[in-house]
Amino acid sequence: GEQSNLVQSAFGMSNQNSGGLYQMVDDRFDLTLRAIAEDGRVEVLSRPSILARNNQEAIITVGQTVPFIDNVTFSQVGQQINTVTYRDIGIILRVTPFITQNGMVEMIVGPEISTITDETVTIQEGVEAPVFAKRAAETVVVTPHGKTVIIGGLMEKNKIESQRKIPLLGDIPVLGWAFRRTVKEDTKTELLIFLTPYIVQDPSQLGEMTAMETGDAELPAKAFEKKDLDRFLGDVEGLEAEDATEENKSSRRIFFRRNP
Repeated sequence: GEQSNLVQSAFGMSNQNSGGLYQMVDDRFDLTLRAIAEDGRVEVLSRPSILARNNQEAIITVGQTVPFIDNVTFSQVGQQINTVTYRDIGIILRVTPFITQNGMVEMIVGPEISTITDETVTIQEGVEAPVFAKRAAETVVVTPHGKTVIIGGLMEKNKIESQRKIPLLGDIPVLGWAFRRTVKEDTKTELLIFLTPYIVQDPSQLGEMTAMETGDAELPAKAFEKKDLDRFLGDVEGLEAEDATEENKSSRRIFFRRNP
């Protein structure tokens, strides 16, 4: 079984009817984002890179392949035969790049994040199949070489139940219930994808890309103040609120750097 939150949109001249959000950011965003991560306000899920040929799909998968039974049949003698299917879960990003005549990079982007839930469905008596939760989007973005775009709108809501108690008193047998309580909270998380395309016209440029990735590994001390982090997050949240209201050279390759 599968639970899906599918957002289909085409960003560009108009984004009024889309369910996601798309924004181009400046050159300082990388430091800002990593500063926010070090501040504990976001979780960095992955930071992969991939080399793609112009006008051909590239796929980044960070996760695992999970086997599960999706069908059960019986032989003529009554023997049960289980059909096993394998599925990739985790973070999956599909990108098809197109280099325009004026040097812009147009990309068909299909991000997906999937997990196995605690729920199951019955395939046959005694045989259960897991339910997968999936957040996915399909969109088109256009950006210059080396400029970063943010793709968002992949929301997930969870209910969390936790117990709070007064130390020691809450552990007293029988009477401890008077000093503890169960709290139910609704949480909401959003997956943001930071995508930076680089047009590579010469193999020697790949070495430069590697050096750049290595150079970005460390964050300078106090690179950003708290007000800078708040302003960055405010810009993203403001964009989400605003969104709620409203010929190629085949020899070229594109280097995708997905941040963080």
